[in-house]
Amino acid sequence: MTKQTSERKYGKGRVARRMTALALCFGLLPAASPTAEAADWMEPYLEQVVEWGVMRGDASGNLNPDRQITRAEFVTMVNRAFGYTEVGANPFTDVPNNAWYAEDIRIASKAGYFNGTSATTASPNALVTREQAAAMNTGHLGL
Repeated sequence: MTKQTSERKYGKGRVARRMTALALCFGLLPAASPTAEAADWMEPYLEQVVEWGVMRGDASGNLNPDRQITRAEFVTMVNRAFGYTEVGANPFTDVPNNAWYAEDIRIASKAGYFNGTSATTASPNALVTREQAAAMNTGHLGL
């Protein structure tokens, strides 16, 4: 399928979102090379997701590609990649309304792809596991 055919069938935004989902899914796979080499092969992909606005890095703009991500960081990237913006209620007692991730947790919960670790806890600062990331991805991709 050519790029032009793909854009006609799915629209420019859908192609970008699908590619982002694919990139996120590849991040779930164990690296085939040592960590020192990881940054080399990841760099063009990281630059692309930054260009798309999916990733922004820390306060200094560093992406820290060798660091694991939290549940809050993961849902923030998914929301940005797929354009989720509708904010719902905050059912989680461990998500303060003034936390940087509070709105994204509420958006993800409203979108239906994010479930807490219990009925009242989201565990936003816990590292996201591969299983959790896969479950969230299948939840919003309809797989």
